[in-house]
Amino acid sequence: MNYCPKSNVKTRGVELGFHLPNAFLKVALVVCTLSQLIASAAQDETVRTGPDPERYRAAVEKGIRYLETVGQNSDGSFSSFAGSGPTSLAVTAMLRNGRKPDDPSVARGLKYLESCVRPDGKICGKNDMFGNYETCAAIMCFQEANADGRYDDILKKAEKYVRG
Repeated sequence: MNYCPKSNVKTRGVELGFHLPNAFLKVALVVCTLSQLIASAAQDETVRTGPDPERYRAAVEKGIRYLETVGQNSDGSFSSFAGSGPTSLAVTAMLRNGRKPDDPSVARGLKYLESCVRPDGKICGKNDMFGNYETCAAIMCFQEANADGRYDDILKKAEKYVRG
């Protein structure tokens, strides 16, 4: 096994050539997971299993504050070198946990994602690493932020791109 020189990650003979910020990826994963669990718990208030809801919500808020203060780049992205996917997931997590589209961090993330929209409907970063994945993640994000219909055109073009 080789080690990626920048991240010291075993890559089975393939050098990644970039460094993934492990702390960000862990926080993003935690926020997304917690977001789903909170949403499902909110649907049925009679079921009381799992962690203490107040402690759980505090952990989610801590993760979101991290994303807002440390994880976001000046262009609004979260790890733009890895494509638009991480930004879509982070912004979706914020939207699903009480942030609104006009919240400064969310708005910067949405603006970055808008800059990733291509004429054919594909939504991906400059490296175009995983076009379908990045587009699908962006669809999920834009749908969460689309209460007023401002992303209808982007969503229609992206769906057409994904469906082929």
